[in-house]
Amino acid sequence: MKEPRAEPSRRDRPHVDEARFEPVILGFLCNWCSYRGADLAGTSRMKYPPNLRAIRVPCSGRISPELVLRAFREGADGVLVLGCHFGDCHYQEGNYRMARRMAVLGRLIGYAGIESERLGWDYVSAAEGQRFARLVSEFTEGIRGLPPIATRLPSMDPASLAVLPSDGDGNASRIDVAAEGDHVVRAQDDPRWDSLRQAGAELLAEVEGIVALRHAHGDVAPHLYATEEELDDLAVWPKYPLPETVRLLQAVDSEARLGVVCRACEERGLVEMAKRGQVDWDRLTLIGLACSPDEVQACRCSQPAPSHAQVVVGEPSAPATADPVLEALPETAEERLAFWRYWTDRCIKCYACRDACPQCFCQACALEEDHWVERGRLPPPFPMFHLIKAVHMAGKCVACRECEMACPAEIPLTILYRMVNQDTEELFGYRPGSDLESVPPLLLSQEEGVGP
Repeated sequence: MKEPRAEPSRRDRPHVDEARFEPVILGFLCNWCSYRGADLAGTSRMKYPPNLRAIRVPCSGRISPELVLRAFREGADGVLVLGCHFGDCHYQEGNYRMARRMAVLGRLIGYAGIESERLGWDYVSAAEGQRFARLVSEFTEGIRGLPPIATRLPSMDPASLAVLPSDGDGNASRIDVAAEGDHVVRAQDDPRWDSLRQAGAELLAEVEGIVALRHAHGDVAPHLYATEEELDDLAVWPKYPLPETVRLLQAVDSEARLGVVCRACEERGLVEMAKRGQVDWDRLTLIGLACSPDEVQACRCSQPAPSHAQVVVGEPSAPATADPVLEALPETAEERLAFWRYWTDRCIKCYACRDACPQCFCQACALEEDHWVERGRLPPPFPMFHLIKAVHMAGKCVACRECEMACPAEIPLTILYRMVNQDTEELFGYRPGSDLESVPPLLLSQEEGVGP
């Protein structure tokens, strides 16, 4: 195994004279329109700042969030993405995809403490040289009003700031991302158990097996129940990512009809997986398990009621009215940057957050690509690892909290995921797992949407 580098790279030791600062701006220009608009501006001798380093790309829809984040990591003070006007894309909808991705990414980097103004996107036709010059001039002037990114990302010392979360006793390392009862086993002592067992026994006559939790040896694990006698071992809590178990079982036997005992978050996860060809919804029968009030508070859940299950066990509880972990996020960009540098510096890059997430099913994971996440560095350089994961959760995260529960460093990961989900709902009217018909607004990799 490659040893982590003891010395930081050159970009981790910036020396910037802010008095003579001229921002470096990376521009991604689509080949068919905006690049030719830039060419027209040049041949027409239109004036605009020389700060833009232009990169010609086939389509603005090919600009992934990873490219933008890598640009910031490498020292770009701003990133400007220019594509065709709507309706003029050479590939029909590439500019629509670019606009959706950049809208979400722009808000995400703001949550992480990188000013949203550092990312810009717009539209320029081949005949709009003057518009190109104006957009570059305005964007450059806006970036000049921000501090150099080289003095922000690598050199921020979060321990020196007094904005970190505290438990009231001066312990700035504490945020209760894990609830006290997260790992307390509940089985036959739970008031819902009898009804759950009865529902399972009735369903076994219609399906080949039921995927649910099994209590054994003082812990719980997924189990495929095939007989009524086995149901005596049913467990209710703690949670476990059952949708991933369903996906694996259906991959082995695509014709099997399965029952699944699932909570509202797991139900939403199965809906999202069905849309992307990861599970066969038509071969599933759901037994919904309504969460108790203490489970709702433990998960800070705003949607605790199953809505797609054929039968629901337990009385529905009221949604959680507040999320104290989400409320811990500071207000200003500088404070947020310190906040996340503090938490992500704990990361050991164990990939537990990814492996526990039922929505992480890409065949090729961007978090394992050297282009985006360097090998041999712990913690992984900010902001690449955690923001790539967060932007891939946009429109997919179902708030199951499996990532936080699996994280050995107790990093409050769902803050970012919940905020980008709020954005997808606000921007596109899309709520993950709400229904089977709505189309996900963001597809961030070719692996999504093509089946297992």
